[in-house]
Amino acid sequence: MCKDLRSFLNLLEKEGDLKKVEREVDPKFEVAAILNKLSKTKGPAVLFEKVKGYNIPIAGNICGTRERISKALKVKPQEILKKYVKALKNPAPPKTVSSGPVKEEKITGDINLQKALPVLTHYEEDAGPYITAGVLIYHDPETGCRGTSIHRLQVKEKNKIVMCIATRPFADYYTNAEKRGEPLKVAITIGHEPSFLLASCAEVPVSFDKLCLVKELRGDDLEMVKCETMDISVPAYGEITLEGEVYPKVREQEGPVGEVWGYYSESKGPILNIKTITHRKNPIYQSILFASTETLNLMNIPLEATLYMTIERYVPTIKNVYMDSLFHAVISIDKKSEGDAKNVLLAALSLPWIKHAVVVDDDVNIYSWEEVLWAIDTRFQGDKDLVVVSGVPSIAEGLIDPSSDSLTAKVGVDATRTLTKPLGKFKRIKIPGEDKVSI
Repeated sequence: MCKDLRSFLNLLEKEGDLKKVEREVDPKFEVAAILNKLSKTKGPAVLFEKVKGYNIPIAGNICGTRERISKALKVKPQEILKKYVKALKNPAPPKTVSSGPVKEEKITGDINLQKALPVLTHYEEDAGPYITAGVLIYHDPETGCRGTSIHRLQVKEKNKIVMCIATRPFADYYTNAEKRGEPLKVAITIGHEPSFLLASCAEVPVSFDKLCLVKELRGDDLEMVKCETMDISVPAYGEITLEGEVYPKVREQEGPVGEVWGYYSESKGPILNIKTITHRKNPIYQSILFASTETLNLMNIPLEATLYMTIERYVPTIKNVYMDSLFHAVISIDKKSEGDAKNVLLAALSLPWIKHAVVVDDDVNIYSWEEVLWAIDTRFQGDKDLVVVSGVPSIAEGLIDPSSDSLTAKVGVDATRTLTKPLGKFKRIKIPGEDKVSI
């Protein structure tokens, strides 16, 4: 059972999926460069044991492949979606405990984040170092509902962080605190195995407690412990916790910073002042490279589950969903009528983050672009099977998708076999015994 980052790293090491780097590395650019190469080559998770200027190691590329994530969830890679959907349908609250390893050490007063933690600077035009694997936990001051999310966190001087608050529920809860003229108390927890990170990225209603997904994903209780300075609970087996307050009606320049979509981004963000740090003895700092497969996996797996559940209401014979890039989805169905694929496309394109969608039959491997393109080549006719929706509000306006303005176009491709022709026309070639041959 992998209930924390350390136990997951131990599992990966036993399976030969962890690389320990013993030579000294620089947290400015060098670590990011290595993580980028690991991302592009589907390389192993990595633990940098010697970091220039620090005595804290850095763990990275933890969720860099779906195979690695499947080890934490104890399922096959192609079963991750179903496991996530099951968690959404069976939420279970975390368990409160009196103490935990994250309380072993405490720092208060004269906090300097850049000296305390090996926060990385990633890209050449980045405005400074960013905490990228920090999961924020906070409460709505009006309803008391717990919120959990991951945001860009630019470390400025000493204990000051400038945030990007583009996503919910933080934007809603912070707005509610501003209306009351109150600071919003926030805890940042750093250092976790994949199930906790995936739960934190869930695409759910604002009032839904994402931490209720962890038990089903992990197969064990998520143990939570109270913070030192506020009535917020954090994972007892996290590596590091930062406790602070986000001030109302104060904004400062955040960025530019290289983001997952491959361009630089910036914003005017609120100020988070850190007042207390607690951590385990000999803590491990975790970092995620923004423009990496790790980021895409953490974004897309929760989105796939939401997309699957949306389509399931209209086409119950949906089989699987795969998002292989920022705004692109491939969906497989067991087609029963000619309208099924079009219904799938309309449902998929109605969701704000889907720009392109392809529907294929369930004999096509949606994780293989070679097979998806083959289906488009042999089962798609542009004059009948292409769906284009123009003038749709763009969730990716501006730097995320420079090709769009306030409005964008969405494209759907029906690459399923037509039911008006005999099934034999679409019978795929096969070599008997091929699946048993080892090379």
